[in-house]
Amino acid sequence: MKTLKSYFEGKNLYVLFLHIAVIALAVEVVVLARQNNELKNPKQREGKEQLAVGDSLSISDLKPLQANYTLPINSPNQLLFVFTTTCPFCKKNLDNWKKLSEIAKEKNIAVVGIALDLPDSTVKYMSANKIDFNVLFPADVNAYRQKYKLLGVPKTILRDSTGVVRGVWTGLLNGQQVEEVASAISDFKNSQHIIGGSL
Repeated sequence: MKTLKSYFEGKNLYVLFLHIAVIALAVEVVVLARQNNELKNPKQREGKEQLAVGDSLSISDLKPLQANYTLPINSPNQLLFVFTTTCPFCKKNLDNWKKLSEIAKEKNIAVVGIALDLPDSTVKYMSANKIDFNVLFPADVNAYRQKYKLLGVPKTILRDSTGVVRGVWTGLLNGQQVEEVASAISDFKNSQHIIGGSL
């Protein structure tokens, strides 16, 4: 008994917390490595069906993180950003998304983020990264992901008022893709066949 009590005192307590921290970091590294690997190796996703142009994507059953937010279901067109708080490519995409959201707002296109994560961690993530667009989240993340084939993030999506996807880009946007999305946003009202790219 004396040995157990002494284990939880002083230096030993510090060592215990250090071990717990190392285990937590190791788990996070494994999760991030898996997401990174999935994005870098599209062949792993070949057997899994991905969201594509012409598919339907509903946001009516999503919940808003902001209390004063109304769902833009009847908005003519929408620009959607799908992300998780643990995805490194989502974080790198934020600057591109902020630029694109400004272009979309100028064209009267609603900008909506879809967080495939827990609300608490998403609120902290939004605050830390100064996200100014409204964000929604599904009650059941896995069910929503499977139903709408949102297996890879980040995703940049153009969706019309009927819920049909008119453009989709998966992964970290490069300069050419940012221009492509910006052009698609500008032409969105006139185009029904926008082609999106993926990594």
